[in-house]
Amino acid sequence: MVFKFLLISDGSSDATLIPIIKFALKSRFNAYDFIGERADFYRVPNRPKTLHDKVVVGRDLYNPNIIFVHRDCEKDTIENRYNEIDQALLNLDTTNLFKIVPLRMTEAWLMIDPMAIRLAVNNPNGTIKFSLPAAKSLEGIVDPKQYLESLLRMASELKGRRLDSLNTRRAIHLVADHIKDYTPLFNLTSFQSFLTQLDQLVLQ
Repeated sequence: MVFKFLLISDGSSDATLIPIIKFALKSRFNAYDFIGERADFYRVPNRPKTLHDKVVVGRDLYNPNIIFVHRDCEKDTIENRYNEIDQALLNLDTTNLFKIVPLRMTEAWLMIDPMAIRLAVNNPNGTIKFSLPAAKSLEGIVDPKQYLESLLRMASELKGRRLDSLNTRRAIHLVADHIKDYTPLFNLTSFQSFLTQLDQLVLQ
């Protein structure tokens, strides 16, 4: 059986969460298949502005089995972000609706596979050596996006104008697609909170 999930987030760059969510779901419900997409309200008349309205419109427009609401922690705490989401969704049926809140930014969850980074910049046979942060330290990186972009530039081994033209935003999306194993994230506080929620998922 195939279940469809919907990601509601602030920006298109957050689509990198789709393969992460799919991996987490399969880790808990291996007997099922999952497809997911990020809610795009760009062409919706009277585009929803509040989180409450985005969830309502997203349900009507995409008819998902599961909804994930994303916020980055940035300088706040996971608990505060959870509370903000809960307050925004008061009086709304939140069955099979889950919060996904990376500490700092989503990009911190993508620095776990050096080959995925090389593949994302089309340089799988690159020889330059670069090291990734230890998994346990990922949540302590102040600016994960900038850190990952610097790794992508390094892994590309490009110089001059070719390096200047490297589309790191697109490459970040490709990193997420090329990672096959997200289990290094399972010991992170923010990811554990996400997995704990998934234990409440009811598939039928």
